[in-house]
Amino acid sequence: MTLLEADAGSNISSTSTSVESMAADADTEPQITLRSAQLTPSGVVEVTLSFPGESADVVEPSTMNEWEAYSTRQHKMTGQTAPPVPVINICLAPIGTWNNGVKQFVAIGIKLKGQGHRVRVAANERFRTEIVARGLEFYPLAGAPESIQDFAKFVYDSQNAAQAAAPGRLGTGAIQAFKELMYSLWPAAYGSDPHGGGTNIPGKHFRADALLWHPLLLGHVHVAERLGIPLQCASLEPLSPTYSFPHPLSSVTGLDPPMMKLCRSNLLTYGIVDTAVWHGSVAEVLTQFRAFIGLQKRCDLPDPLVRWEVPHIYLWNPALLPKPLDWGAELSVVGHVTLGINAGLSRRKRKKREKENKRFKWPNALTEFAFQTSAPPVIYFGVSTRTMSPGILDELLRKVDAASDQRVRIIFHTREVGDKQRALYQSANVLEIASDLPYARLFQEPTVAGVIHWGEPNIIAESLSVGKPIGVCGTHSSQQFMASVCERAQVGLPLIDWRTCTVESLASSFGALLTADLRQRAQTLAASFNPTQALDAAVAAFHANHPLEAMRCDVDASQLARVFDSRHDLKLSLQAYASIQPRYDESKGFVPYRPLRFGGGHPPTFSIRGNAAEVTCDVKPTREHRDGVQLALGALGKDEGASSSSSPTGSRASIAMFWSSEGEEAAVRKATNVAYDRIVKKTQRESKRQAVMRFFGVRSGILSVVSTLAPRSSSMLEKCASW
Repeated sequence: MTLLEADAGSNISSTSTSVESMAADADTEPQITLRSAQLTPSGVVEVTLSFPGESADVVEPSTMNEWEAYSTRQHKMTGQTAPPVPVINICLAPIGTWNNGVKQFVAIGIKLKGQGHRVRVAANERFRTEIVARGLEFYPLAGAPESIQDFAKFVYDSQNAAQAAAPGRLGTGAIQAFKELMYSLWPAAYGSDPHGGGTNIPGKHFRADALLWHPLLLGHVHVAERLGIPLQCASLEPLSPTYSFPHPLSSVTGLDPPMMKLCRSNLLTYGIVDTAVWHGSVAEVLTQFRAFIGLQKRCDLPDPLVRWEVPHIYLWNPALLPKPLDWGAELSVVGHVTLGINAGLSRRKRKKREKENKRFKWPNALTEFAFQTSAPPVIYFGVSTRTMSPGILDELLRKVDAASDQRVRIIFHTREVGDKQRALYQSANVLEIASDLPYARLFQEPTVAGVIHWGEPNIIAESLSVGKPIGVCGTHSSQQFMASVCERAQVGLPLIDWRTCTVESLASSFGALLTADLRQRAQTLAASFNPTQALDAAVAAFHANHPLEAMRCDVDASQLARVFDSRHDLKLSLQAYASIQPRYDESKGFVPYRPLRFGGGHPPTFSIRGNAAEVTCDVKPTREHRDGVQLALGALGKDEGASSSSSPTGSRASIAMFWSSEGEEAAVRKATNVAYDRIVKKTQRESKRQAVMRFFGVRSGILSVVSTLAPRSSSMLEKCASW
């Protein structure tokens, strides 16, 4: 039986499935009904809901009070200072352009590397040179999308390709491209960069101990499950369920613009979008991917990030869009993160970059048009032309020109590099500039009074961080969402739809953008942007979310556990194992160690049962997110279910040496064996946890890193280094 028997397409419909209220008076509450949900070619999930009455969409104050109390309890529990994090291997995987997605992850990676961790960034091949230049390792993902809307379009094309395929086959083209992207996620976390040592020369083997990936790289949970390691996600857009606003990829019929206030329909959109994106060919590819990496059972969860409560780090300014009250401590909003022009560069490359920066000059035509006089005011007008034909672009330019009418000057800019044979538009009021000119630098010019653009999170932040009020021009639901965010914060305008705008509406938008009140509020908001503080908060959140008690060695807490001593229930680092191993037959009682166990519809647990540090999670207040999933699954004739299994061990890999001399080796082995014996003996009359804590109360830091391995222990160490 296939995962989806009835319909592998992108339409979901239901005329009778209802959302059951989770409140105590569920039997008397009116019900919201899902009429249809369709993933469109533009990458929007169009949703039609039926509301039997106004009260059906109301979120009761008592519900939000419960969430606020829950959030307060969580923050008190997580507010304590965490112990140091062992040095680990971290894989970061963004989607997006360099400016909107990749450089934010690179900034986090540079900070983590500075703390001593080994950091790899998995991204599109075209970013290799810049990432490696900043001192980070790299792995090429197969065609990572440039935005969340591109990802949704990618999925739509994949589903269509699967529909057109012969029975029993997934098809080629788009679905093959999606499959290649998913399959490249495994070697990104566990493998060598194929060009890490030079062209076609593999680099050093990499085995991730922790993942920080974009939520839409759907293979993330399966890779984490296979390796038994913690997964976290990071994104510039909100993708976690909330009553506060709808999913950015959703468009609810009759609710345009999006409802930027508490309502049940907002929450439902997340489950519906997750299911619309996941079902059909995508689910089949993920099932095949699980088998490919050695997971023996399928995982039929459209929303595993929600069910498994995977921590998310959101990279936007909370002064622009506050963290929703119904988000727990595992969801952080840390602020706008950006990358310094010289961050991570070597001294030589830094000097070269600084010289290039000093030599930079705007084209003469732009300087003469926009920067030599202060009147009339200058407005930046940027558009994305991905779904815009050349004829429509020219028509929009003519409208913009007529709307300016000598009252404003317009710098016109396209996100994408268009037809190089096409002449750039120029008139007395409008100057079109080359696509490769840096918009962030342009916003810093004093004569630029306001900006209108395509509304991606980074360009939003770059304009607001220098106090420029915003208009968003576009047609996609994510652009509508960002326009609504800025409008609600009173620093922006309603969406400018290039399909329906007129000369009159554009002239009105230009006037509204230049009002003193809007500009003043934008300048006030600018003071809340602090990229350095945001970066520190992002890294702190990443470490705080780690299950450290499951990851650390029991003999030396500064080291990462790689080996499990099953006879004494001890987690050992490679160094500790190498020190004590000659005393034992390595085939008895020592196995590779994975810190976490995944499976089912609940968050991952510590792989060692009974760990005193594994505190029972505070029960979350009830909400109807799962109803959105159930509505969509019900419409497809699918039952919810999930299963997972442990997986076989992987291949061996070469590992680093530990000791620099025979004398150091002998000393460390002796000290480690003393510590090990002390812990093992005390487990006979007190808990392992008590023994370790008592031991570290007297002495710590007995192990050091570098040099040669004893021949008897090398094979097990190689095995555990790769797992």
